[in-house]
Amino acid sequence: MTSPDLTTMVSTTVHEVSETDLVKAATAAIRLRVPDWQPREGNLEVMLIEAAAVLAGQTVYAVNQLPEVVLGGLLAINGVVRKPATPAWGQIAVLASSSIPEERTLPAGTIMRATTGPGESFDFVLQSNLTFYPGSGLVQYGEGRAVIPGTAPNGLPSGTVLELLTPVSWVETAMLTTAVNPGTAVETWPEFLARGAALLRRHSTTLVTADHFTAAALDVPGVVRAKVLNLFNPETSYVPGDAPGHLTVAVCGADGEALPEEISTQLLQYLTANALAGLVIHVIAPNLVGLNVTVNIQVKPGFEGGTVADRVEAALTAYLAPTRWPFANTVHVNNLIGVAAGVPGVELVVSTNPATDVVLSSTFAVLVNPTVTVNVV
Repeated sequence: MTSPDLTTMVSTTVHEVSETDLVKAATAAIRLRVPDWQPREGNLEVMLIEAAAVLAGQTVYAVNQLPEVVLGGLLAINGVVRKPATPAWGQIAVLASSSIPEERTLPAGTIMRATTGPGESFDFVLQSNLTFYPGSGLVQYGEGRAVIPGTAPNGLPSGTVLELLTPVSWVETAMLTTAVNPGTAVETWPEFLARGAALLRRHSTTLVTADHFTAAALDVPGVVRAKVLNLFNPETSYVPGDAPGHLTVAVCGADGEALPEEISTQLLQYLTANALAGLVIHVIAPNLVGLNVTVNIQVKPGFEGGTVADRVEAALTAYLAPTRWPFANTVHVNNLIGVAAGVPGVELVVSTNPATDVVLSSTFAVLVNPTVTVNVV
């Protein structure tokens, strides 16, 4: 997914025409000159037109690839590479047997498997040593990261049981104590080009403007959303604009989740090293805010109410999703009405709950798991 925090990339399409369009244009041109001619499937002249259209279509396709290939090469020269996939991660609780006779350590690197169905399992690797003591400290907590980066383990809930691949006699159980923080897939080519184009717009390695910091933050693997708050020091205030010399970048993953500490630290070091001299940089996580929305609609004649309601629910859910929310601090009711009214089949948006604008935060907010209910009245 291309981050909505990047400015829109200029289209690189050179020529937009399909092979069908070419056949229609050639047929129309011949009939203009030979009005009595009737194109019939299987005729030699029709087959020649179709063959020429196929060749021309392949040429058009190849020409359209050229700008992106050139941009990709330019990005490579400037050291911009595609983001790798990042692993899902979560907190793991390990319970040791109460009969252990002496101090025991479960080492970092221990692999644990979550089996979710026939032939489906996900492996997590323990990130730090866990030390257990007889009679006390029999439950220890550590971070587990998916062995294979990507989105496959996303959604594993808290309470998922884990099995040690190499059994340890004194370990009784292991399980996730938090829902898995989502991993990310490898950056797609369109996403890479959009991000790379934003980086090239900087024309400088020094970070000065808000767009510079946004593009730089999104260049770090694991960062999916980024919002710059000018003149804001989160250590002394809750309101942006009253801290000269300070700049704060709020970042999160695809679902609004806070980033692992090492990614936040890496980002802070990167931004600080490249920022305009004199700026004090801060990196924070967003405020996670839940929201329940109810919309009552009337449906146009000829449309099935349940189908229209489902479409309105999908449209509002997408509008409020963490991956698309524009980090506005206020949910405007008029925007909700506009999204619902724009769905085909909606005659009228009768009412909404909330009925007035909702202020989410004074600084930086992400809507998490918003619930949308649509009623046909």
